[in-house]
Amino acid sequence: MKSEIKYAGIDLNQSSCLMEIQNSTGETETQTVVKTEAEVLRNFFRGFARTIHVALEVGTQSAWLYEILKPVVTSITVCDVRKHKKSGNKSDRIDAHKLATWLRMGELEQVYQGYRNIRKLRDLAHAYLATVSDSIRVMNRIKALYRSWAIQCGGRDVYYKRNREEWLKKFPIKESGMRAALYYEQLDLLKEQRKESRKAFLKKQGDIRLKNSCEACLGLGQFDLHLQ
Repeated sequence: MKSEIKYAGIDLNQSSCLMEIQNSTGETETQTVVKTEAEVLRNFFRGFARTIHVALEVGTQSAWLYEILKPVVTSITVCDVRKHKKSGNKSDRIDAHKLATWLRMGELEQVYQGYRNIRKLRDLAHAYLATVSDSIRVMNRIKALYRSWAIQCGGRDVYYKRNREEWLKKFPIKESGMRAALYYEQLDLLKEQRKESRKAFLKKQGDIRLKNSCEACLGLGQFDLHLQ
């Protein structure tokens, strides 16, 4: 006998997930809360027939949950429900019941299909951007320290290694010089990390060879500017 198709909506949270399972007529068969743990989630869905379709809202943990459930369910729809919020009350929470219902009615659009290569590329991009933003913060601290002593430090000369000894001599007390030297060490380390993360990103981008791969990664418009 052919097993009946089931539809599952998942309200995903950091510590727990609210699940609702509906049959093909829209009747709620199961509604429960389970821990947001890989094996617990797998075991929950292993208890159902193979013909079970799952929907969850795109978010911080959605890619992780996609990978966890992919082997044990028929299909997974990771969706963006903003268009549904526009048509209803924007303050309404998108819960498991709504997700299961929309999935059963074919009203959800897939926005993520397990593009692991894109995830790798995005993580490398964010690693690079983190070193860029951290470098900017350290550079600002360096200039702020000089300016606190009314030492003029316009331009980029204050950051260059070849001029540091001269710059450090400008402080009237050695403690400020020690503080500046610490900032310089941090800046040098971040510079090396920035080079390595940029190199890793470009290598991965070349390996994947995806057309418009930068646009496919979240936040890479800013990333392109830093690569130039």
